[in-house]
Amino acid sequence: MIIEINNMCKSYGEHLVLDQICLKVKTGSVFGILGRNGAGKTSLIETMIGLRKKDSGQVTILGKNIERVNDTIKYHVGLQPQTSALLPRQTIFETLTLFASFYPNPLPVEQVMGQLGLEQISNKRIDHLSGGQKQRVLLAVTMIGNPKLLILDEPTAGLDPQIRRSLWSIIRGLRDQGKTILLTTHYIEEAEQLCDEVAILHDKHIIVQNSPQQIINAQQTQTLEDAFVSLTGDLVREGWD
Repeated sequence: MIIEINNMCKSYGEHLVLDQICLKVKTGSVFGILGRNGAGKTSLIETMIGLRKKDSGQVTILGKNIERVNDTIKYHVGLQPQTSALLPRQTIFETLTLFASFYPNPLPVEQVMGQLGLEQISNKRIDHLSGGQKQRVLLAVTMIGNPKLLILDEPTAGLDPQIRRSLWSIIRGLRDQGKTILLTTHYIEEAEQLCDEVAILHDKHIIVQNSPQQIINAQQTQTLEDAFVSLTGDLVREGWD
C-alpha cells in the first residue's frame, strides 16, 4: 500500500469535518475520493499530507509516518490543488523550468510538455491560457518532480467533456507508467470510468471503499451514480451544497 490512513480525525474549532477516516490505497492504481461539494474532500487530502494538522489518527505514505510536510511529501508526492497561484506573466516553459529547479531529479521539461500536448504553446503566458490549457499546466507542474504519488484535487472541475476525457487519458497513461494517482471528484461518471477503486466520503465518514463495479453490484444498481445516491441519499441537505 502506498497510503494507509487509520482513524484520522480533523476539526476546525468545534466543527468536526473528518471522523475516524480509514483508507488504503494500492501502489500503481487510480484511486478516487467521491463526495458532494463541501463533504470534506480537500480537507482530507490536505490533512493527509500534513498541510493541516490532524486531531488524531495515523497516516503512512510510502512507508513513512506523516505528521507534517516532510521530505517524503516534498520529493515523492505531487499535489495539484483546485486553484494555484502560478505567475501570470511567465510562459509555460518558464513555469515548468522554475518548478523543475525545486527537485533533485526532475523530469525533462520537454518530456512533460510532450506528454501533455503543450509543446506548440510552450511560449504562451499563463494569463493567456484557456481553462483546459491551465489544467494541463497544473498537471505538468504536479508531474515535473517525477513523484511516485500524484494527488489531484478536482482536476477536471468546470471543464468541457472533451477536455475532461483528454485528461482521463493522461491520468491512465501515468498509471500505466507505474504512478499512483489519488483524485477527488464529484463527477461520478469520471470515477466510474477512471478509478480502480473509490471511497465515498459522506457525513464526515468514509462509508464504503471498493471498486466501482463492486459498489454497483452491492447496491444492485446500474451505475455508480445510482449507487452513490443510494448510499448518501437523494436530498440536498442544508450546509452541503
